[in-house]
This record gives sequence, structure tokens and C-alpha cells, in this order.
Amino acid sequence: MQNQDDIRNLPIDIAFARLGEWLVDRKRIPADWRKRLAAVRAKITTSFASLPKDIDPYFHTLDIEGTLFGSKNI
Repeated sequence: MQNQDDIRNLPIDIAFARLGEWLVDRKRIPADWRKRLAAVRAKITTSFASLPKDIDPYFHTLDIEGTLFGSKNI
């Protein structure tokens, strides 16, 4: 028989594509997390557009849809 610590340390195999659903089912994130994420992304996009690009040359290399946010499939 395994003790409680061994059981707690067992890995959980969750497909990445279903991770959001798994977290919502366990009430770790709100059910409307995608809607909230979209609102945050919209605010970042708006703010990003108003950044002065001449302060740092790195700003010219940022891709608002790719590099800044990673995958668009979230």
C-alpha cells in the first residue's frame, strides 16, 4: 500500500489541448477565462500601439500577434 505522500506526488497525465477544461472542472480558473484573456489582450494591444518606438530599438522587433503573446490558439 502506498502512503499519502506517494499518492500526492504521482504525475497527472493531461493532454495540453484539454488543460483549460481540466482547470475549469477543478475550479482552478474561472469558466470564462478565454473571455477574460481576450479582454487583457485587447488592452495590451491598445497600450502597445501607443508605446514610443524610438525609446528602444527592441520595440521594432516585437510582433504584437506572435512574439508578444505567444500562440494565438489559446
